Amino acid sequence: MKRLTLLGTVAFTILFIGVAHASTSVSWTGGEDQGSDNLPCSDGGHWILSPAQGITSATLTFEGHTYVMEQSGDGSYSVDTTGSISVGDTATATYEGNNDTAFLKLSHCTSGGTPSPTDTGTPSPTDTGTPTDTESPTSSSSTPTTSVKGESGTRTPKPPSGGTGGTAFTGSDSTPYAVAAIGLLGLGLAGLYIARRRSARSFEG
Repeated sequence: MKRLTLLGTVAFTILFIGVAHASTSVSWTGGEDQGSDNLPCSDGGHWILSPAQGITSATLTFEGHTYVMEQSGDGSYSVDTTGSISVGDTATATYEGNNDTAFLKLSHCTSGGTPSPTDTGTPSPTDTGTPTDTESPTSSSSTPTTSVKGESGTRTPKPPSGGTGGTAFTGSDSTPYAVAAIGLLGLGLAGLYIARRRSARSFEG
């Protein structure tokens, strides 16, 4: 008996949970249900599921696309769809929660897409007059070329006034010293020759 009571309790709990979490679907048909007077909508529509008391979540399926509906306070769920809506089209709202009086309606048509931005009349940058290539100024004055001609021969620099400058020996002024050196060399060789002759004679005697 206790087992039957326990099984009954479990079965009732499962049944209650299943009912509480069961999904409910309501449909809408263009030309028949609320909001059909807005048709046709060329770009899209704004849908409302109400009343929403007891509903925890809801989705809308239209033309094969499923949209998540957002809660608007405690009274309704809503969502926007894109694409044209015409007579004969159908939409289905599926929701979770305990509510058996909610219905779906087309509130109004919406404009689809984001409008193209209008021309704000931003002026294009004006020509700032890019300067043309200017000629590089050429030097009107040429650097004079100074040519120095060397004087032939050698020159003994003059000592500065008021001082005893050093003597510079140049080519023509050193000739006497060269002649004297050659003379001394000849005398040395002659003396060496005479000394050797005398030494030879002394050895023979």
